[in-house]
Amino acid sequence: MKAAVLRAPGDLVIKNDVPEPVVRLDGQVKVKIISTAVCGTDVSIYLGKMVPPRYPVIQGHESAGIVVEVGGSVRGVAPGDRVVLNPALSCGRCYHCLNGYTNLCENGGLLGRDVDGTFAEYVVVPEVSAIRVPDAIGFDDASTLNAAATVLRGWDRFDFPPGGTVAVIGLGTTGLLHARVAILSGASSVFGITRSRWKLDIAQGFGAIPLNSDDASLRERILEQTALRGVDVAIDTVSSEQTIAQAIDLVRTGGTVLLFGIAATVDRFPVFAVYRKELKILGSRAMNRDGYERAVRLFGGGSNLSSLITHRFELERLAEMFEASHRNPSASLRMVCHIGNPAG
Repeated sequence: MKAAVLRAPGDLVIKNDVPEPVVRLDGQVKVKIISTAVCGTDVSIYLGKMVPPRYPVIQGHESAGIVVEVGGSVRGVAPGDRVVLNPALSCGRCYHCLNGYTNLCENGGLLGRDVDGTFAEYVVVPEVSAIRVPDAIGFDDASTLNAAATVLRGWDRFDFPPGGTVAVIGLGTTGLLHARVAILSGASSVFGITRSRWKLDIAQGFGAIPLNSDDASLRERILEQTALRGVDVAIDTVSSEQTIAQAIDLVRTGGTVLLFGIAATVDRFPVFAVYRKELKILGSRAMNRDGYERAVRLFGGGSNLSSLITHRFELERLAEMFEASHRNPSASLRMVCHIGNPAG
């Protein structure tokens, strides 16, 4: 089969003779991959910033496709079903899995890093990883359900007050999805904050109030619209020293800050402000299966995910798109790689 094989950091080749994976266990599912999106994690693996357990490896994990074969005990999906794949692998036996938190699995891994992933024509996954999607959601849009499921996991971490207010800092794919989920959750005001004008326009189309992060009056404008309290929830999707401080500054006393971005460390953290305002600081990791099912219900109707897709390309251009995303990450949202033909 055709697949993109990463042999070392930055050394990506497209091969046509990669052995096709086979169903070896009763609980496995073989999927023909139609669309796989480029995620920041993919770019980090490609650059060697996040080292996989071994090379060579086939990357890719935010994917949608068609079931072509199932193991003997599989009952949830059948050949011909359209599915989105949960790439967070879990053992089903550890403390966290048994208590419903498969995203925190002690023995877990990631498709496309710890095992071969979906920048390939076929992949074999556990049945639990394949979630059916309705025909109304196209394969490209279905690949974005992965990001939506991670966003919904973040929202599971706090109790959102009816008519509450939200600030979302950083309007990449997940930031825009956070803004949309806030609107759909009944927020009275949602502030979308970034420097990028075109992303602010998308946020406004989703129902958010667009604010340029360079605006010196940003804090005052938010205070004016929140009875001088600040927002109930501030969501930082960037995870820099500056954006974390901004989230803590914009949230009201007693409010919640969700640190949704991924960063190893930050140089300075405003601990005293957390103490003084008695804030709840929360993290969120990956997603659970129910997040996909909820995302299908939430975005399968009038809320179209297509506006988040800025690039569509073929597998042969994958390294080029990795490099482009690395050089100028603010110039794109979802980059979707077309791998298979749904009709053939």
